[in-house]
Amino acid sequence: MAWITGSPTISIDVNADVLMKFCGKNGELLMSFMGGYTKLALENKDITKLQGDLAGVKAMVYKYKSDAGRVKDKAMENLVKLDKEGKLEDWVKTDFEKK
Repeated sequence: MAWITGSPTISIDVNADVLMKFCGKNGELLMSFMGGYTKLALENKDITKLQGDLAGVKAMVYKYKSDAGRVKDKAMENLVKLDKEGKLEDWVKTDFEKK
């Protein structure tokens, strides 16, 4: 993670308090968020905060769904449901980025 935080070309600006509401029970989801955000930033020259946040949240959802050893978490279950319904981007716009 040090290479991400020390990178002059990648800047991840996120509200840690909000993010930790989703990573508290499953700490590895934080790395999934950072990885998803960073992957998008490396593959695309210019990304918006919304695009980065959405990529990070989608990476968290994917990791949560695919990890059989995860701890069930109501907040993450809600994100899985929103993703399945195609409403995750709207949620990121209205809830994740505003808190």
